[in-house]
Amino acid sequence: MQNTGLLSTNASITESALTYIEDDTELNWYVGLSGSQYELTGSESVSLTVTVVHPQSPAPGTYRIALSATDLDNSITTSLDLDLVVDEIPDVGLETDYDVIPVSPIESTMVPLYVYNYGNTEIAYDLQVQPPNGWEAYFVQDFTESPFATSELIAVDSFETIQMIVKPPSVVPNSGFQTSLTVSINSITDPVVNWLIDVPIEVEAVKSVEIKTNTPLVNLLPNSEFVAVFSIENKGNLAVKLSPTFILPQGVQVISSLGSVELDIGESELYLVTFQLSKSAASGPAVLHMDNGSDRFTWTDNFDIEIFPLPSLQFNRVIFPGDQEYTASFYGSGSHPAGSELRFVWELTNDADIEWQPVVTALSDPQLSVTCDTPAMIGYQQTTELACTVFTSSEAVPFSEPSFVLRFSGSGADYSETFSLYISGYEEISWSGLTSNAFKEGEAKEIQVLVTNTGTLPFNHLISGTSSEGWDVEVIGDGIVDLEVGESRTVKLLVTPNSDGFSDITLTFSSVGDVESATYIFSANADKQAAQSAAFGLPLAQIGIIAILILLSVGVFVVLTRSKPPNQPLPTVPRPQTPIINQPVMPLPQVTSQPQIVPVIPQPQTAATSTPQQVTPAPICWQCRNSIAGKVVGCPSCGARYCGDDSPSCKLSELESCLSCQAPVSTFISE
Repeated sequence: MQNTGLLSTNASITESALTYIEDDTELNWYVGLSGSQYELTGSESVSLTVTVVHPQSPAPGTYRIALSATDLDNSITTSLDLDLVVDEIPDVGLETDYDVIPVSPIESTMVPLYVYNYGNTEIAYDLQVQPPNGWEAYFVQDFTESPFATSELIAVDSFETIQMIVKPPSVVPNSGFQTSLTVSINSITDPVVNWLIDVPIEVEAVKSVEIKTNTPLVNLLPNSEFVAVFSIENKGNLAVKLSPTFILPQGVQVISSLGSVELDIGESELYLVTFQLSKSAASGPAVLHMDNGSDRFTWTDNFDIEIFPLPSLQFNRVIFPGDQEYTASFYGSGSHPAGSELRFVWELTNDADIEWQPVVTALSDPQLSVTCDTPAMIGYQQTTELACTVFTSSEAVPFSEPSFVLRFSGSGADYSETFSLYISGYEEISWSGLTSNAFKEGEAKEIQVLVTNTGTLPFNHLISGTSSEGWDVEVIGDGIVDLEVGESRTVKLLVTPNSDGFSDITLTFSSVGDVESATYIFSANADKQAAQSAAFGLPLAQIGIIAILILLSVGVFVVLTRSKPPNQPLPTVPRPQTPIINQPVMPLPQVTSQPQIVPVIPQPQTAATSTPQQVTPAPICWQCRNSIAGKVVGCPSCGARYCGDDSPSCKLSELESCLSCQAPVSTFISE
């Protein structure tokens, strides 16, 4: 505090309460001054000490004290705001559950560390662990082991738990051995503050014995003996004396062993035991206990003694397509359909005293495909359901008896059983090669379609045709289609449209059962017929032209007839006495009628006028399915037409037989 005047004066100074600027709160902390009353000469200054006592670590931020100095002689007051800035003050503590942490000499030890924050605000800390020589230590965060770890922000006077793993060296340390590991902690502040904290550890006294054997314990035969070689190793840090105890399956006993075993630290020994299996020996768990006082070390494994399953099958049911189920017979309704899925179910029984997991293998003829479900494990005289799916080929020969074999294995079982199916046939046809679907109203037209037997049975049924618009559809011939398997035949139809427009024409074999392919529907179109004369059947335009020509011809004839002169008598011409020289001979008058102009009257055509000229559509080639533009050749057996000239899309020279009736090409004739 300084007297800025030149004269002496008396001065006083006072302080206000402390205020936390961050939230403008007044804190009840002690604030004191080193003095309050001063006598100052001109321009004299004195030093003051401000003391602040806080009950706990202050939070980071600015704290303000207002100081007021008064010149008592001149009544002049001046103020000064004294700001105290507090930064983040880290302070950490590391605690464990033990003063000295006990650790295992043979296994990893999980140690929880409690990291306390004694700072003045939320602070996070970085940790690094350094183990003693030969040891390993890691922090575990998010299931990851690392010598480094970072805490979350820890509230003031709170803590976070961080797991640490301590691994012993490969050489087992002695019981009671003490050492320490160092944890380095850095505050995540500016500036960084570091602490090095030692964590003491002590090796526990541990008894640990490992018992194992490499002797195979499978495929053991009843009424036999075998020797098992055990390896017993002391992995602890104390010497042990072990006494054996055996717990064995039914019919198995020990006939010789080495008795008790003494092992020093890190020592191991081979231990031989001879087992005898009786005729009634059964598979089961075998247990070897090695006892050291109250400590017990155990080996356990399973003796697999061969007992072979005895399977048997009993038919349960068969499920046909459409979920038709039969239980009385393997053959269901009497036969098995081709091209279908069948589901066979049996009851599988095990008559041997053994738990058996059946392994089923299916072998079948080429006409069948067999897959079986995996049955459940079954014990002595237990039964489980066995289901197999059998796919019969669509090409299976009707009335044949393809077979399949079910072979059972697993646990030494060797059993098989053969099953034969009886294949029934089915009817199926395909349609192709429709020659035309274009017609003219009122005109009958022959069309053809090729029917092929694609089923497995001979096909012999009557075909019929109908039209959705009432057209006349007639099957040429007796309508009976008789086809062997794979055979094709051309069906000829005579279609007479009674109206123009579109119509669906349906061809069906009515006597066939529920066969989807037995009906063939195609859409046809008939062009409208032009208007015709009732008398001659000619179009009205032609009739009008003919009538006009007739009227003109009659008119011309009448005019010419009226203008003709009457017939004159021949004149008498005197015979000349002497010829007249150098004169032309006068021709005699012709006694002829005036030439008549006879009009050419068009005569009504007998065929062309009574019936309009029909344009026959070009035939359709059975090979390329296009209209034939040039030379036409035909099959005399069925009437199928073909292009007579080769083209890139149709080559008669490469055809060997008729596509309709299979007649040889050599019999074809030209049209």
